Formats: sequence, C-alpha cells, structure tokens
Amino acid sequence: MSLETVETNIRSRYGIDKLGDENYHSWSFNRKLLLQEQDLWEYIDGSKPTLKRDAAGKVDDAKLKAWIKKDQAALHIITFTTIERLQTPIQLASSAAAAWKELRRAHAPVNKQRKHSLLRRLYRLDMTAGTSLSDHEREFDNLVEGLVRMGKIIDEEDLVVIYSNSLPVEFSTWLQGKVAIIESLSISESKGQAHEEQQRMKNAANINRSNDEDSSDDAKAHFAKGKSSKHAHLRKNDQCNSCGETVHWARDCRKRKSDEKGIGNGNGNVNGKR
Repeated sequence: MSLETVETNIRSRYGIDKLGDENYHSWSFNRKLLLQEQDLWEYIDGSKPTLKRDAAGKVDDAKLKAWIKKDQAALHIITFTTIERLQTPIQLASSAAAAWKELRRAHAPVNKQRKHSLLRRLYRLDMTAGTSLSDHEREFDNLVEGLVRMGKIIDEEDLVVIYSNSLPVEFSTWLQGKVAIIESLSISESKGQAHEEQQRMKNAANINRSNDEDSSDDAKAHFAKGKSSKHAHLRKNDQCNSCGETVHWARDCRKRKSDEKGIGNGNGNVNGKR
C-alpha cells in the first residue's frame, strides 16, 4: 500500500476520514455536517460576514475577537480533517471560507475533462486484492457522488451493473444467479446482498478449513495406530528365552513344553518315552 493511500485512510480526530486525493465529495458532505453541528458553517457559506466598521472607522474589539475565534475554530476543523500533503491551500488562506473555496477549486473543478475522468474511473473500477468490500464501496460511492455534483446522474439499474462488474471473480457464480433479477434490485439491495455473499463464502471457507484439520487429525491417529501395531509385531518376534528362536513367544515354545512334560514324568526323557 502506498503512502498516499495510507494518508487518505487515516481518520481525523473527529472520527471521519481525512481529505485525500479521491474523496473530496464525501469529505465536504461530512465536514459540512460537522461544522453545522458546531455552529460554524455560517463562517463558510458567508452568512456570517466579517464585522463592518462604524462611522468613525472602528470595529468593536470584543465582537471582532469573537468572530476571529469562531472563524479559526472552523479553519482548525478543515485543517485537522485534511492530510498534511494537501494543506497548502489552507495555510495560504485568510479565512475558513477562503480555505474551503480553494480546496473545492483544487479537488472538485466543474469541467468536462473532470467529468470524463470520473466516468472512466467508474466504468473501469475493479475491487483490488486485499481491499475490503466496504473500502471498495466507499471508492465507488465517491465517484458516483462526484458525478452527481457535476450534474451527471447515472440510472440506478446501470449503477447496479457497474457495481456488480467491479466485484472480484469470487463473486462470479453468485452474480450469475442474480442475472434474472438484477433489473429489480436497487444499488443498496445489491450492496447488501454482496455483503451477505461475502459472509457466506467466509463461513464456507472456515468449515472447509475445520474439515481439513479434522482429516489431518484422523490421519495422524491412523498412523500412530499402525505404528503401534508394528511395534507390537516386532516385540512378538523377540528372541525366545527357551530355544533362542525368534518366531514365537517363550510361552508358546514347544521345546519348553516338551521339557516341562519330561520333567513331569520324572524320567528326564524329553519325549516322555522309556
């Protein structure tokens, strides 16, 4: 993963992704909500203008300091939610509104070339290896939002097809089963079902892994059992204590039994004959 990608994915102190090269539209939407929550958006949209001078050419110091404090608070939010490499327009800006304007000019220019670039990237979008489905959808949504902001509205049926085609080969079988109903799905439903399929594949992979481990344990047990039987066979062929042969146990030795029988007759004759 490149440094640029790492920077883009770093979350700000506010728990929202920082502004990077590819997420201006989602960034601006979330930042606007944050600034509105802090009662600072009016310093961006111009509804809270700088204080005017009175007839004597003076400005109330207390009110001016209060305005500057609020404007700086808005500027801090913009700065702390932007990766360091892209902060130059903010550093050169005279106010929060000016910083916001420069960032919009740099990252969301409204022109045909920009629109064409976003369209190409959207239609060529593929989920790269090692990327989560959520991160892939975030990139997809950023491209769509960028086009919407420029007045390019894509039909939802087309969005479903573009999204489906951007999924990796692991989803191929699942997608084939969805061909008949794809026209009836919304983009949200399509995303939701893709997440369900991803979870199903994870569960299946876990089951297969568990079965492989069980098979491995069975093989080890079978090997140990066979090894034990082999050792028992080898012990059975140990040298007989009575005759010295290695084809039987001492308790099964015929020579020993014959000797014992002869001793029982009391004549010392091994065969028990006179």
